[in-house]
Amino acid sequence: MKYSRIVKQIYEEDGTLFSKRLLMVLLVLLFNPAAYAQVQLTDTEAGKEFKAGDYEKALKEFFVLLDEYPEDSVIILRYIGLSYHRLEKYSDAIKSYEEALEIDPQNAPVIFYLASTYFKTSETNKAKELFQNVISIAPESLYSGWAERYIQAVEQQETVYERPGGPRLYQVFLQVAPQLDFNVPEAPSNSVSFSDDESFRFTEYASLGLRTKQLGNWFFGTDLSTYQSQNTKQELREFNLSTFDISPYINYTTTVLGKPFSPILRYNFNYALLDYDSYSNSHSISATLNTAFTENTLTVPFYRLRFDKFDDEGFDPSISSRDATNNAVGLLQYFFFMQRAVNTWIGYEFQNNNADGLNFNYNGHRITAGVSVPVYWGIRGDLSGEYGRDDYPDFQGPRDRETNRGSFFGRITRNIKGPIYGAFSYSYTNENSNYSVLEFDRHIITWSIFLSY
Repeated sequence: MKYSRIVKQIYEEDGTLFSKRLLMVLLVLLFNPAAYAQVQLTDTEAGKEFKAGDYEKALKEFFVLLDEYPEDSVIILRYIGLSYHRLEKYSDAIKSYEEALEIDPQNAPVIFYLASTYFKTSETNKAKELFQNVISIAPESLYSGWAERYIQAVEQQETVYERPGGPRLYQVFLQVAPQLDFNVPEAPSNSVSFSDDESFRFTEYASLGLRTKQLGNWFFGTDLSTYQSQNTKQELREFNLSTFDISPYINYTTTVLGKPFSPILRYNFNYALLDYDSYSNSHSISATLNTAFTENTLTVPFYRLRFDKFDDEGFDPSISSRDATNNAVGLLQYFFFMQRAVNTWIGYEFQNNNADGLNFNYNGHRITAGVSVPVYWGIRGDLSGEYGRDDYPDFQGPRDRETNRGSFFGRITRNIKGPIYGAFSYSYTNENSNYSVLEFDRHIITWSIFLSY
């Protein structure tokens, strides 16, 4: 570093402050030699271009600085690596960081950014080792805290959330979940009546995803799943629910104007039983489009057509039958942070339900939002909420039926060992209606152990 620049600046200031300022600067240089250079970089043309997001121009200016101030090469090389990273030239970024570490092998910021680049390129073993190195070198620094969160993200990627190295040919999920429901519904779908009775129950869920065929950019697969619940109260066992789903799909992946483009066409058949007697079945066809307009977003517009058939058509099928054709269209928008360790989303859906029974014709609006984030000690937290409004224009009563529904869901999850996880969750639903008999509150507390592989 060119210390003469610093001393000259101090001489030009008020002479009465010279001693104090000189002492402060010398202490900074002694304990953090890169600190002053970092401040100076923000005043250079390179720093201004970097801050403005013009990384190509910033690179040219940083290389000029590298020739002019070789004493400050570590921090300049760090910013060169950051510029390459922002330009998605990851191999060049890695070379710049490694060159800086040849000069200062224990530089925590450089090691951190090198690790984050390896994380970006899915070389998670290297990334994890380097993040651990940051924690040991600078345990009290911000970089250490960030490194801990990255390590949690790596561990989660290795199991549930984002496995590096491409999708598996199969995916298995098994869950056992004791559950306390404070308001058990009398029917599991489209119910207008609740028992107002609490029950402890056991639930089990299993799914198997098969990636059955790949032809070029075309992928064919099938998802199979089942859900089972058993209430412990004798009087509520008639509400024990069993569902079975089979869902084949076709997926095509390509790029359009340099952006990933992945449409999926899926068919789903659902069969439901109450207390092991046939209750309902549905057929649906959905089309979704997954595309990322930026590196840290995912945009998913969708359309779904569903045909519902219920065994019980009620007291008068023309009024009470829930058999229906349901059309839904919507959009989900995801935002990713910390190399996808943190994600948030917001979504909107519109539904039109055209039922055989007049009481179940409705137009519905849904707004959803949520966040998923690593918390501490390997724990991941998930929070989500939904607001919905349904209007029943043909409801057979003194006035049209209107329903407003709000719900909240919170969960904490922690890895137990390998692919085995434990979770605790709470959900709350409040439904308001202009018919008071149809209003209810529902609380559900769930403890679960699941395997995801």
